[in-house]
Amino acid sequence: MMAEHRIEFEIYRLNVIDDEDLLPMMGEPISTDRDILRVVEYATSAELDYISERDQASSIYKWGLREFVEYNVEGVSTAPLAGVTYSRATLRQAGTILTDYGLEQGISTPDQPLAISVQMIFYMERHLIAVERRGKIMDTQVWRSSLHIILDKASTALGFRSSIRLEAVSHESEILATFFRFSLLTHLRVHLRLPNPDLSRYMKSLYDMMTEGQVRELSQDMKNKNGLSQEQGALPHAAVTMANAGYRKGDVLMEGIIDGKPQTVTTGQNAVRASIDATRGFEELREYARGAAAAASAKSTKEALEALIGEINNKIEAERAG
Repeated sequence: MMAEHRIEFEIYRLNVIDDEDLLPMMGEPISTDRDILRVVEYATSAELDYISERDQASSIYKWGLREFVEYNVEGVSTAPLAGVTYSRATLRQAGTILTDYGLEQGISTPDQPLAISVQMIFYMERHLIAVERRGKIMDTQVWRSSLHIILDKASTALGFRSSIRLEAVSHESEILATFFRFSLLTHLRVHLRLPNPDLSRYMKSLYDMMTEGQVRELSQDMKNKNGLSQEQGALPHAAVTMANAGYRKGDVLMEGIIDGKPQTVTTGQNAVRASIDATRGFEELREYARGAAAAASAKSTKEALEALIGEINNKIEAERAG
């Protein structure tokens, strides 16, 4: 029997933030799911592609979004479900080149650069994004910073003053697990962003306070040399729970005592993963993105979406329960 091949995705929280340097009259906020998808669709314009350099320009890459689609979500999701292809093309790369006379070190600059692509699925019901995991693109965070630049340019071009950001939904409750490893937690620093109401019970009170206070972002720098409360529902726990779900900016810093020793831990870099059987319509999803209309109603396409959304929901609920 042939071994099952799985397609793996990393799960990111979709955060919308306003530019603090812009006044309200300097553009409209991104306020609806339709606004978000307008930005993503516009970002597929080739003129918005981004060029990044690495290792003192020995490697130069072009990043771009293409092939935006909205899927038929009947029976799959109560909100829009969209896909886009994100690619990295190698414009220049240093390395070993095979010549007619042997091997030599040099710079390769192909006329038609090859691209590595990943599928991104926007699950708007929970403001989550599933990003197909391919190590050659995602071994560093350059892919995410480049994507943010492209989305920022699209947002500005459409007259919005808001930005779209992806933050990892923490792998295996990474942030919460770290929080509870401390026998004495003396310092917690986290930057929170107002979530959509996809909340666990531990986030509800903090979410309500942020909403009532019209606070979109909240920087928390909590310190107590005698130890912060780690009780469920207390402010430190509510903050790390929200951060664990991806409603944050950047990583989370914790300091205190672990196993009898002073420790400083920065956490939140790893995204939770979901996977589906590669044979369950995933290639049809790719073909749909490339404009094959017949794939739009294909049973296998719907099965792939159902499998992926089901896996995402299971993973997120497990993280919330944790």
